[in-house]
Amino acid sequence: MSLNSMDSDVFLSMSSSDDSFHSTSFLPLDKTLDSCFSDCLKNLNVIHINAQSIPAHYPDMLASFDSRNIHAILVSESWLKTCLPSTSYSLPGFRLIRNDRVGKGGGGVAIYLRSYIPFTVISMSSQPPLPDAAEHLLVEVLISHYPKILLGVFYCPPYVSDYFRSFESLLEKEVPLYSHSIIFGDFNTCLLKNDYRSKKFLTTVESCNLSVLPLAATHYSPGCTPSLLDLIMVS
Repeated sequence: MSLNSMDSDVFLSMSSSDDSFHSTSFLPLDKTLDSCFSDCLKNLNVIHINAQSIPAHYPDMLASFDSRNIHAILVSESWLKTCLPSTSYSLPGFRLIRNDRVGKGGGGVAIYLRSYIPFTVISMSSQPPLPDAAEHLLVEVLISHYPKILLGVFYCPPYVSDYFRSFESLLEKEVPLYSHSIIFGDFNTCLLKNDYRSKKFLTTVESCNLSVLPLAATHYSPGCTPSLLDLIMVS
C-alpha cells in the first residue's frame, strides 16, 4: 500500500487480485515487491505480513525485504520474546519496534520502520494480553510533505471472540488526532462472510471515520473456503 506524497488525499492499494501482482507473481518476493513499488518512489510504502514467527522465517525476511522502496513492514504474530534481542532479527536499514506477547506462546506485533523516519510510540496493548482485546502497536511517524501519520498493526487471536469494544475505544481516542491513519492487521474476522463479526467490524471502523480497503481473499488452503482476515484501514 502506498500513500502518495504528491497528493495527500489519494491512497493507492495493492492486493493479490491486482493485475500488477499477477503479472509478477512468478518472481521471488523481493523482485515482486520491487516491481509493485517501482513507480511509487515518492510515496510512503507500507506492507503487512502475518509472520507466524519472525525467528523461524528470519532468513526469508532478509532475502525478501531488502527493497529500498519499502518504508515500513508491519508484522502480526511476531512470536518474539523478551529474551530475544532485536539485533538478532534486524533488517538492514530498518529499526525494529516491538510489542512481544508475555505469558504464553505465539502472538506479538512489531513494526520494522526505516531508521531515518522519526517516530513516537503512541499505544501498546498490555502484556500479558487482556482476554477481550487485540494485541496492537501504534506509532506516530513524521514524513516530509505530510502532517504526522498514525501507523498501526493489530493481531487478534482466534480465541478472542469480542475485541470490538476495546478496539473501538482505542480508535476513537487516537484516530481523530491525525490527518492520516494507516492500520493493518490480522483481525481473525473474515470480511467475505456476512455474519455478526464482519458486520460489527465494519460498523466499528466506519464509526471511527476509517475505510477498509477492498481486497481479495488473503488466505487459501486446499479443501477450505478462502478467507479475508488480514485487513487494511485508512482515514
